Amino acid sequence: MYKFLFLMFGILTSLITKAQDVDPIQTDRPDQTESPALTPKRQVQVEIGFAFEQDVVGGTQFRNITHPNILTKYGVNDRFELRLVTEYAGSRIATAVGEVGTQTISPTLIGLKVNFCDEKKWIPKTSMIFHLGIPALASKVYHQDGIFNTFRFLMQHTLSDRMSLSYNLGAEWDGVVSSTTGIYTLSLSYGLLPKLGAYIELYGFVPQQTAAMHQYDMGMTYLVTRDIQLDVSGGFGLNAAAPDYFIGCGISFRTGH
Repeated sequence: MYKFLFLMFGILTSLITKAQDVDPIQTDRPDQTESPALTPKRQVQVEIGFAFEQDVVGGTQFRNITHPNILTKYGVNDRFELRLVTEYAGSRIATAVGEVGTQTISPTLIGLKVNFCDEKKWIPKTSMIFHLGIPALASKVYHQDGIFNTFRFLMQHTLSDRMSLSYNLGAEWDGVVSSTTGIYTLSLSYGLLPKLGAYIELYGFVPQQTAAMHQYDMGMTYLVTRDIQLDVSGGFGLNAAAPDYFIGCGISFRTGH
């Protein structure tokens, strides 16, 4: 862990000291709405997030900690972006008779973001993300599951110089059962200051065989440099099937130009 932190510190220091002449970084975090923007050509972008989530069901307390989720992206050209998602997570279940905890590496996601069209009048900027989940590249508890996939269509409208409306529609499979889980998101972003932004969001997951989960969240981003962004976020469930609440923070940076 210390080696990882020293490495991140070295990379960020070098980025801060470089003179930049490119557009500010655009990220897929901290909201659940993935951005249709692609990583610039021949650049590497890393988005790291940490989150804490709690839910209480029938007197049993569930706590999930993501530490961290890492999205690594590479811009191939103006139409394609390669993606790799890894996540190290912990969970704790507390009951009246005791507490049990586990630590796992979630299945690695390998994917692609494809840009279909840029924004033009009422037509939104539109891209699609497709991921393959590889349980073999995860903790042993996932190895019995099959390869699975997820996809989303990503749309964005510019409402003003400071405001934009983004939304996603998609579906995912978990490799265990054949049923589909639908995904929707709707996010409104606003630039408070040149380097400070905020958003509010509604999103949900709609499985075929179990109850849907609807959630609300909000957050803020701060642009340290054109290549480095910090973020904080938090939200809560809107129905009984959703987690009670979550909080998170993260850092994103890019290099290669």
